[in-house]
Amino acid sequence: MFDRSIQKVLAVSAMLSLGVIMCSCSEESGLAPTIEHPKPTKGFFDPKRDSNKDLTDAKSTAKKEHKRILLDIGGDWAFWSKRLEPLLDSDRDISSVLAGKYVVVHVNSSQGSENKAFLSKLPTFDGFPHFFVLDASGKVLVSQGSNEFQQVDHIETTKLVEFLKKWAGP
Repeated sequence: MFDRSIQKVLAVSAMLSLGVIMCSCSEESGLAPTIEHPKPTKGFFDPKRDSNKDLTDAKSTAKKEHKRILLDIGGDWAFWSKRLEPLLDSDRDISSVLAGKYVVVHVNSSQGSENKAFLSKLPTFDGFPHFFVLDASGKVLVSQGSNEFQQVDHIETTKLVEFLKKWAGP
């Protein structure tokens, strides 16, 4: 009986000691486990941009190039925007569909720069980032929250590519 109690105490002590050692290791030393945090975006959502002008320019380009418009509404502050935005450039499949079929307009919505006037012209939506696919004249074809592409800790790129291809048009 005494031996079992000592074994339990030693086991608990060992686990606590290991926890203290793990906590005291710095990430820089490479000894502690690291958690991958979203990398900062490169400023996709510029609060100083004029979304009305950006959309007007996108319509002109979309007409000339026979493309659709992807309104990407979000903010550099949003967790899922930080996960999603870098993929638009770095993921080969996503960037290929976007380059060939879409004119992308990033619309900022952040504290102090909500873009209320611009967003009031669109159907209501919840959550960021949010996509609207428009035809070249600016007509909304589909409203899509990014939650369909979100997994516990990453963006499901194959689902995003499927969505983009589905709404890319002829």
